Amino acid sequence: MVSWTTIRVQVHQQRRLQDEEMLSTREKILVEGLDDWVKVAQVHDYVAFENPSATLSDVQRRTLELIRSMADEGVIALGELKEGGARFVSWDIPVDHAIKRLAAEYVERFDDSTGWPWTLWFAVTDKGKQIAQSCQGEYASWLECLRAQGREYEAIPPQLAPGGRHET
Repeated sequence: MVSWTTIRVQVHQQRRLQDEEMLSTREKILVEGLDDWVKVAQVHDYVAFENPSATLSDVQRRTLELIRSMADEGVIALGELKEGGARFVSWDIPVDHAIKRLAAEYVERFDDSTGWPWTLWFAVTDKGKQIAQSCQGEYASWLECLRAQGREYEAIPPQLAPGGRHET
């Protein structure tokens, strides 16, 4: 007899494979940054969806690695919102320092659901926007697929969410 847990894991794996075939987290983030700034929480959510059986520390590590690689590549600028969210200001510090600053909020204060999910941001650079423009069609197809499955606003696994029960 197959358990519900086994079925859920199989469904998650199948969905993850379908999603990965269509568009990477990096590409999703770049497209979403064409018209607005992007929250670090959005990267966390995409990484968690791709790795639903991962531990929180694995998801955080992968999230920070992706953000670091995108910053190193020059496709995003790390910073913060000013003037009540009306303006983005890039941090004028080396990427290593910026990642440490992110980690201090995102990792060390992860369960503060009113903090880091709303205060850690980055902007997609002109270089990133050029890449994103070539991915817009795939992004639209991916989003349409999610909507057709009723998954556009699907929550991440509770153990990977702020305030969830975490295994490290």
